[in-house]
Amino acid sequence: MKRMSTLATISLMIINQADRRLLAEFLQQTGYEVECLTAADLDDGRVQGSLLIVDETAARHRAPALINLKACLRPLYLPILLSLPGSGRSTPWLRAGFDDVLRLPMSKDDLLARLEAFLRLRRHSEQILNESDLRYRATFDLAPAGMAHATLDGRLTLVNQRFCEMLEYTRDEVSGRPLVDLVDQDQRAQVQAAIDRLAVDDGNERASIDVQYRRRDQSLIWTVVTISLAPAAGVRPMHLIIVIEDIGERKAMEQALQESERFVRSTIDALSEHICVIDVHGQIIAVNQAWRDFGVVCGRVMRFDWTTVNYLAFCDAAASRGIKDSRLFAQGMRDVLSGTRTEFSMEYPCQETTEPRWFAAKLTRFPLDGPVRMVIALKNITPAKHAERHLSYLAHYDNLTGLPNRILFYDRLRQTLRQAERSKWTVAVMFIDLDHFKMINDTLGHAAGDLVLKEAGRRIVDGLRSNDTVGRLGGDEFCVFMPDLAIGSDAAKIASKLLAALSVPFSIDGAEAFVTASIGIALYPHDGTDVDMLVSSADTAMYRAKEQGRNNFQFFTQHMNAVMLEHARLGNGLRKAIERNELYLEYQPQIEIETEVITGVEALLRWRHPELGVVSPATFIPVAEETGLIVSIGEWAMRTACAQNMTWQSAGIAPIVMAVNLSARQFKHTDMNQMVRQVLEDTGMDGKYLELELTEGIVMENAESLIATMNRLKECGVRLSLDDFGTGFSNLGYLKRFPLDMIKIDRSFVNGLGKGCDEGLIAAMVITLGHSLKLKVIAEGVETENQLAVLQALGCDMMQGFLFSRPLPVAQITALLQKPSTP
Repeated sequence: MKRMSTLATISLMIINQADRRLLAEFLQQTGYEVECLTAADLDDGRVQGSLLIVDETAARHRAPALINLKACLRPLYLPILLSLPGSGRSTPWLRAGFDDVLRLPMSKDDLLARLEAFLRLRRHSEQILNESDLRYRATFDLAPAGMAHATLDGRLTLVNQRFCEMLEYTRDEVSGRPLVDLVDQDQRAQVQAAIDRLAVDDGNERASIDVQYRRRDQSLIWTVVTISLAPAAGVRPMHLIIVIEDIGERKAMEQALQESERFVRSTIDALSEHICVIDVHGQIIAVNQAWRDFGVVCGRVMRFDWTTVNYLAFCDAAASRGIKDSRLFAQGMRDVLSGTRTEFSMEYPCQETTEPRWFAAKLTRFPLDGPVRMVIALKNITPAKHAERHLSYLAHYDNLTGLPNRILFYDRLRQTLRQAERSKWTVAVMFIDLDHFKMINDTLGHAAGDLVLKEAGRRIVDGLRSNDTVGRLGGDEFCVFMPDLAIGSDAAKIASKLLAALSVPFSIDGAEAFVTASIGIALYPHDGTDVDMLVSSADTAMYRAKEQGRNNFQFFTQHMNAVMLEHARLGNGLRKAIERNELYLEYQPQIEIETEVITGVEALLRWRHPELGVVSPATFIPVAEETGLIVSIGEWAMRTACAQNMTWQSAGIAPIVMAVNLSARQFKHTDMNQMVRQVLEDTGMDGKYLELELTEGIVMENAESLIATMNRLKECGVRLSLDDFGTGFSNLGYLKRFPLDMIKIDRSFVNGLGKGCDEGLIAAMVITLGHSLKLKVIAEGVETENQLAVLQALGCDMMQGFLFSRPLPVAQITALLQKPSTP
């Protein structure tokens, strides 16, 4: 039979030498290469043939090794044929994994045909394997990562192009070299240890390490190297697969991030605020240096390892003991951690020593889209609290006597009257005025007068019950209220006691000063049901006491009501004053201190009564306020002032600001915003030239509503000013929320400038406060060059007062405005 195949090698493992020789000679004559195998060759896998023929003896002794050889060579196909005598059973051998059984004796043609059939299968498997190898090599060389094969001890046997490009070596230069030779010296042991672990324990399928390779030029490249055992079917792997990827950019980013973190950490450590970061469970993750130096947890000072502290648990424990601040703080933390709110703020005292420190705490969820973290920032606001407390004291208490001022006194009386209404109390209000006090100021000086006022305040306090309240309303006027009186006549006993105490001579620098007092008494609810009515009634009774010769007290009576009737008469007159053109305006210039240029005027209301003549604003404005006429009169004043400003502008006078006062009653008017808009529209004046002045009394009540009204007014473009600032302010916390443009220092503080009085300190504080809130500050009642010099030194922006000009009628103020400005 003519052989169809190309030259092939057939391996023989025939134990019988004669049979082996005959078969070998036949195959060689036919054109095959013949390889005779020994058991050692089989164990070492040294099989070169494309087909293997074994006899029964070899099969019985070496069957497992033969079948294992087939498995090791996969996917390359190795046919193994078993020669058996004609009587032998073939089925068990075929089941064991042999490919065919040759029944001997067999004709030569049959034998060659059988061999050629299996050799064709062998050649087909070789073709498939070659194609797969070509694809693998193409993929290997084109891979974007560096790839290599190595022996189990780490010597490189094959590398792809990318591997060479990354390390700047040729294939020949790296072939046969240990992989660790290319690794930076400091990391060689780590890489070799990974290779050794893989070589001895094939349970470790791979190792991945960040290492630096050293290029030919000795530069370093950061890579991640992955080393794994090459898969081998059924046998232990004999070589390694190595993949290296360039992670230089990632390492650069990591380094930049680390540097950024170090910078942020050092920056945060440099902050004076106490910074703490906690996780979603409340566990502290990190704190800054300020926190470590002075650790604050819910009002207590703690000094230990902060990473052991669960902040939330600590606050909960403190809250369970009834500590209010801790309860609020813990709830705020839960709200932020749960996402109910993104941040939470509160202020609380930390009792480190006998003097508490105040902290402002801000809790912020961060980052919003990552793992839940919360940053807690604590700022020491103790100095600000002290300043606020001091300023609040100045706003609520008389700086000379330390007694409540008018604002605080009225507020306390208002609260007492509400309780009295519920409890059916009798409340007495006393208005106390020192007799002939002006004489002391004129003869002994203001310093002596101040000493008398301080001592008088002390004597009044000593003569009252513990639940009574006394306040200084201003000048030499004091006011007292006494709650829960059994009968009204009990007030007479206390008044007599006060008169006796005040009639004792006052010792002033070795000299004696004699002062008495006139006291008026009004009773709730008989003489009035609100603060203003009771104080007014007591004031009326006090004037009656003065008429009776002073140094006595008088109860308010219906006879005194005649004064109120006079107020009613004035009220009736005011109702007709507008239509009769009895009201008119005067204007007082407002001067920029630095340039001495008139930048605005304040419109001041005047009344020329047909019978009474010119009525003092102090007389008729309270009446207008009480009757509600101030709303219509105020609108007339605003409209007249704006129209006059437009007349000046039409005459070529440079535009100036027109300041118009608003009363409490007027400001509460529901149509206030619409009225201002209508006045501006009717007169054609730009809102930026209108300034509305509010007194501190306006802001005493319903601050939230006030803020809303002020914001609506600001939409008109008008300016807002707070008048008489410093005489008392019930809620300084709202000041920074008011959309103000200017605050005006009350004339009572201006009067004390340059005299070494505390009023000068208050004026300085008001100016500093105003500027810190980015507000302009104007001083009213400036009458002397000395006062102006002090204001200028304090940085006050503007002034008005008799030093420059009294309030002027239209003609005179017009002439003044027409004069060229000469700073």
